[in-house]
Amino acid sequence: MNKNYFIGAFFGILAAVCYGTNPLGAVHLYRLGWVPETVILYRMALALPVLALAGLVARDRFRPTKKDLLATASLGALFAASSCTFYTSFKIMDVGVASTILFIYPIITAAIMVVFFKEKLRLTTLCAIALATGGIAYLSLGGSEEHVITLEGVVLMLIAASTYAAYIVVVDRAPCTLPIITMTFWIILFCLLFLALWTALFIGSAGFILPRSAAAWGYAGFLALVPTLLSLAFMSISAKRVGSTTTAVLGALEPLTAVAIGVFVFGEEFTRQLLVGILAVMTAVGLTLIPPKQRTKR
Repeated sequence: MNKNYFIGAFFGILAAVCYGTNPLGAVHLYRLGWVPETVILYRMALALPVLALAGLVARDRFRPTKKDLLATASLGALFAASSCTFYTSFKIMDVGVASTILFIYPIITAAIMVVFFKEKLRLTTLCAIALATGGIAYLSLGGSEEHVITLEGVVLMLIAASTYAAYIVVVDRAPCTLPIITMTFWIILFCLLFLALWTALFIGSAGFILPRSAAAWGYAGFLALVPTLLSLAFMSISAKRVGSTTTAVLGALEPLTAVAIGVFVFGEEFTRQLLVGILAVMTAVGLTLIPPKQRTKR
């Protein structure tokens, strides 16, 4: 039994579940009149001091090398691009369709690893990708009769999926020597800088507002902690232990978590389509948890 593999898979599951809690804070902030860019900015801004404090307590090294800066800047840019396109797509197309398109990122991740890094795909991984993709598609598209699909929205989600897949690969392959906490700190810092520039250029002053209530601060703080800090840290641990492709497939639990939140928190209907989709996704995750066979030496 490969203990290291199961530890990596466990953290991959935690990362997916944490990221899937985005609706818990985002939906409430949208109801308070926030725009997506503002939500993302506060996710990153509030995460930075927590990471700095954690790094100081752990006595981690904060000073990056040139290679560390290049790696974390690249990761920050990828995460910013994925977040912006993902949140913006909700304005112009159905959320369920957007989630379906986003989940092609495991396929993109696998393709990147095969084409650029000559990774061999296991049969169980291929089956898991097929099951998870089918499950998410059925989960998202089967619950309602009408879905708004626009070309602009599809392009945005393809960019979101591609940049998210690239992020997972870079986390796995980048020559970064920083500890997990300080690496995440630099990623979030660069992400915040790129997001602030994007907001200033394309949104203007409407994207830079202060929370006007304790509830707004609370929701923003939740988004900074759970789907940002914890998700990124757990993903980094998982990718280092089980690789990019497996971590990406475990991401099937992200939309699954969002569905559970919709049902139990926001009172959305639990349908047969949801049940079938959940079973498909859980089967895919189960296949992913099967460790690769170790070659025995003769």
